[in-house]
Amino acid sequence: MVSFIGCRAPRETVVTEPPGKAQPPPSVPAPAKAGGPFRWDGFALGDTFDTVMTRAPYDNPCDDDAVDGRVRRFMVYGAQPCRDRVFPEDTTVFFFIEHTEERTQSLATKIVAFGYLHGSYFNTRTTFPLATREEIGRVRSVLGAMRGSFTIERKDRSLLVERYDGDIHVLVKDDRAFGYVFGPMPDDPLNEQWRGIMQMAVRYTPMD
Repeated sequence: MVSFIGCRAPRETVVTEPPGKAQPPPSVPAPAKAGGPFRWDGFALGDTFDTVMTRAPYDNPCDDDAVDGRVRRFMVYGAQPCRDRVFPEDTTVFFFIEHTEERTQSLATKIVAFGYLHGSYFNTRTTFPLATREEIGRVRSVLGAMRGSFTIERKDRSLLVERYDGDIHVLVKDDRAFGYVFGPMPDDPLNEQWRGIMQMAVRYTPMD
C-alpha cells in the first residue's frame, strides 16, 4: 500500500504583472458572415409567389409587369404612394418571379429574385445579417470580396451596385447600403430589370 500521509501539497505559484503593465484588450468578435439560403418574413427564393400573396402586406402589389421578353414578371410595392398603396416602414419591395402565359398559374410560379430599398421592414424579419443603411465598410467585411460593380441611373439619380458571391447585390448610396437584391440578376446595368428597380427607387422611394 502506498501512503500519502505526510506528503506536502505543491505550492501554488501566482504570476503577477509588473506594476504599470497594461492587460491585453479583450478580443473583438468577428462580424457575422453571410451564409444563405436566407429567409425574409417567412419566405425564401424558390417559394411560389402565390403563397406570399396570401397575407398582408404582400396581398396588394401596386403594379406588375412582364420583363426581359416575358422571361420574368416584376411585382412591386412602393415605400411612397403607388396607386394609393404604401408598403410599411418606408420600404420599397420587389419580386422577380417566373413568367408563364398560363393565366391560372400566373402567380403560382417561383420567386427567382427579390429585393428591397431604403426602409427598415426587413431589418428585423430576415436571416440575412445586414440591415439597410449599414455603413458600406461593415457590409464588405460581412460579404467578403466583391465580384464586380456597376452604376444604375435614372434622370439625375444613381446607385452603385456591388455584386458578391451567393447572388447578393448591394445598392449603395452615400457610402451606405440603400438596399439589397438577392438572386441571379443580369450583368448589364441597362437591362430592363435593373431599370425597373431604379424606377422604383426614384419614383416610389425616399432618396434624400
